[in-house]
Amino acid sequence: MKQKSTEIREFLSSPYFPYIAGATALGLCAAVPAAAAWLFLHPPRAFNRTNPRAGRGLPYDRVRFTSADGTRIRAWHIPAPTETRPRGIVIVCHGYTGNRATMLPYADFLHHAGYVTLLPEFRAHGWSGGSRISFGIGESLDLRAAIEWVQGHEELRHLPLILLGESMGAAVVLLVAAEIPGVCAVIADSPYARFDIAVEGRFITMMGEKVGPRVAPFVRRIGERMLGIRSEDIAPELVVGRVAPRPVLLIQGLADRLIHPRNAHRILNAAPGNVTLWEVPDADHVMSVYLVKEEYARRVLAFLDDVLGDSSAECSCPPEPGDRDEIQISETARSIMLRATD
Repeated sequence: MKQKSTEIREFLSSPYFPYIAGATALGLCAAVPAAAAWLFLHPPRAFNRTNPRAGRGLPYDRVRFTSADGTRIRAWHIPAPTETRPRGIVIVCHGYTGNRATMLPYADFLHHAGYVTLLPEFRAHGWSGGSRISFGIGESLDLRAAIEWVQGHEELRHLPLILLGESMGAAVVLLVAAEIPGVCAVIADSPYARFDIAVEGRFITMMGEKVGPRVAPFVRRIGERMLGIRSEDIAPELVVGRVAPRPVLLIQGLADRLIHPRNAHRILNAAPGNVTLWEVPDADHVMSVYLVKEEYARRVLAFLDDVLGDSSAECSCPPEPGDRDEIQISETARSIMLRATD
């Protein structure tokens, strides 16, 4: 015991100890943000524990399709009630670490209002393929694959197409609607205006107002190197103008601690008048659909009634599968998407 104490004292008094301690501290400083960034991009999966029939009494089919980079995507297709003529098809997109089951509250009221819904699971979520989340880059490819699946079905392709998403899914529907003119309308619940703002918001939620903003930039920069893209380039506020003149319903909880309400105002201010903002008092992140359930359904359905009208004749339908010019994204956007995927 005495010998060990002597060895420890000799080591601590060694002229090399400050260098060893400094190198160890620097290694930890680098390793902790790197580990946090990796976990941020590879979170544990949440698998659905129910299905539309068991959870909501809704008929459904399990469907699969493949994203442009080969990622296999799982989804639920919920048809409109058999006694009604479908009013349109709504692709309903979940948020970060969510899955298709988390979107059943939206599909429920849309189904009873006469809409077909498609609930995909983004890559690295639920039962879909892929191992890494990219916060709007690869997920945009997944949503485009869902749209192409719709276009490949005769009974669906001529229906008005609406995109609805929450959180990350809300950002994705805005990004994709800006590139696909066949989308009739967008409903975005709690999207981030720019992804770097969302990163800071998440770390503030986890670590508090003092520590979070100091840690977030280090983790963000490492994550950007992993994805091969700057987080500020994943920015619905930069593309919302290209969604116009098609209408957007923007929904934001005023008690949102993760995506601050200023994100909604940034998107609103960047839009050329096609965005309607509904702010929900006391609602935390994506909790509006639970907190004010009846009003939520009423407002969303009223928005769709205004968009589609009684006959839906004024709304342009998605392009045919062969109309590649209409559904191709820009070469710049595609190169960014493919560079960021696994």
